[in-house]
Amino acid sequence: MDFKAKQVSSLEKVFYQDIDCLKEFNHKTVMRGETFSYQIAMQASINTAASVEIDSPLKDNIKVYAIRNIPMDFPNYSDANPEDDYITLNQGVMPDMLQPIHTKRNVARMQGEPTAVWITVKIPEDLEPGSYKINAIVKKAPIPQRFVTEDFEIPLTMNVDVTNETLPKEQIHFTQCSIPTVLLLHTMWKYSTMSIGI
Repeated sequence: MDFKAKQVSSLEKVFYQDIDCLKEFNHKTVMRGETFSYQIAMQASINTAASVEIDSPLKDNIKVYAIRNIPMDFPNYSDANPEDDYITLNQGVMPDMLQPIHTKRNVARMQGEPTAVWITVKIPEDLEPGSYKINAIVKKAPIPQRFVTEDFEIPLTMNVDVTNETLPKEQIHFTQCSIPTVLLLHTMWKYSTMSIGI
């Protein structure tokens, strides 16, 4: 079995392309109080399941999510220029939804195509400035697997430099959607519920 894994930017879309074409991402500079994310892209030649184990001084501030594909039936307008910067012009599925992984070993299942897990790191405001490592080990998941008999293990490290600056707190505490369609639906619901006494 051929298995590979690498760390990539949160801006990448990991789906049916070979992960070798994705740029590796192993270093991040952040301020105290900042939150950042990245992905661990994985690819196996057969159906399998891998676990992602995290070890870091920042471990208590790290969350791991599985990335799920969702249907995409309207990727572009009919007059779209194929030379514009589109991810794809074809209908299909797109990795988009984040699903929290609650199991201890962060198991991700692969069905013969590339997939990824999403790593979110929240830097505490009182963290001492300096360099920190986030060590991840991607290996065969400790669950029954029908097709995989051989073990695999790939170590990955994200180097995080925390500066002495602290990210200012957001001053905007409330935002409101002003899309006319949404407001119209809200108004219709408001008056329809009043008319039936809810």
